[in-house]
Amino acid sequence: MVSLRELSDNEYFVKIYVVPLESEVSPQEMSNVFGLIEYVGSGSTLNELVVYRFLGIEKEHLNCNSTILISTKLKPEPENIDCNNQNVLSISVPFTDAIPYADVTYGNSLLKDFEAVFGSRRHLTIQNNSGMDLWFEWFRDVHEDHAIDFIQNNNHATRKSRKVNTSASFPVKVYKNDAGNMGEYLGAFSAEVYTHDRVVCVVATINGEQYLQVISIVELPGKILLSILIG
Repeated sequence: MVSLRELSDNEYFVKIYVVPLESEVSPQEMSNVFGLIEYVGSGSTLNELVVYRFLGIEKEHLNCNSTILISTKLKPEPENIDCNNQNVLSISVPFTDAIPYADVTYGNSLLKDFEAVFGSRRHLTIQNNSGMDLWFEWFRDVHEDHAIDFIQNNNHATRKSRKVNTSASFPVKVYKNDAGNMGEYLGAFSAEVYTHDRVVCVVATINGEQYLQVISIVELPGKILLSILIG
């Protein structure tokens, strides 16, 4: 039998899905161009450094057009999926590891974006495990100032911030789904993100009543950001 302490001491591994970055220059030169820091990690390695595009952590919801780059010698495993006609690979990493990356973001208006040039981007992922389809409206530091996502049950969406010096504030309004449109307003929460946070939406039963709750699981683990009675 495995004790609770042994379970808590085991590192939780997740798969990150990647494809090699196509380039005419060597991976080492490409890594130098983007200022990438090699992710060392642990496990079997290749002889040479490879630069990858990071596609996501859920194989059913990969971002095939991602411009997030990482560099590592860790040996990837093939996956029976492809993105934009490229074979997808996976690398298993401890959930607690900090993986250096570069976010190559392309803008359309230099003058409009000038004030946000300095700093770096933060990311927030909303995972909807509430049993309901929901709409989420993003404000303030979200990239381009405003965004709306329809997230079906057991799905997620990730948004990046404008470039900030310390943390990004993501105020988010939550709405019911009404036949594919934004329905009744339920409430709002605000996440202060320093690197990459992940919040999960669940329905909790408290004293016989149901509450929609939004819980942070990375930056502020276990903190309830929203709890609203729904029935």
